Amino acid sequence: MLDRLILGAANRLLASEPWGMQRLAAHADKTARLELGGLGLSFAVQADGSLQSIAAATPDLRIELPASALLDVATNPASLASQARIEGDAGFAETLSELLAHLRPDLGAQLAPYVGGILAERIQRTVHTAGLQLTDAAGRLARNLSDYIGVESRTVLAASEHATFASEVAALRDAVARAEKRADRLAPLRR
Repeated sequence: MLDRLILGAANRLLASEPWGMQRLAAHADKTARLELGGLGLSFAVQADGSLQSIAAATPDLRIELPASALLDVATNPASLASQARIEGDAGFAETLSELLAHLRPDLGAQLAPYVGGILAERIQRTVHTAGLQLTDAAGRLARNLSDYIGVESRTVLAASEHATFASEVAALRDAVARAEKRADRLAPLRR
């Protein structure tokens, strides 16, 4: 169900940009599998450049993204390429990356026939702003959790504390080694 919804939206977006469908049509009959945070989506490129859901099989291209990439989909889709682990057909991957970087859904244009142009534009701005705020909040939450775990709860040592501890252990080890050598030199004198 979810795959049909996602691919339907992608096909509507592609239909609004004929150049995108032409680029994909060059890869007709190729298959891809997108894995995003434990969810998987397998699709094939049709002769007209549209996408169709397929049963999971060995794909020509496999793209794996971390769950954190979900936040970037709305606010900065071009950054997804740097987070992706890609295996398979390089030309196909390059085409998909180019489409992701240049195709932008126009939520306002999609909503305008139903709610009017002004309201559609406001909804689009609100969704964009909410996405930016959500990304910012997630980043702040990650930093706060890191600070709490490393500083306040003392669950994990901070890197600087670990380095200090390691140098102190090394200095103690050297002092013990020197003391053992001194003791070994003094041992024959005791007899």
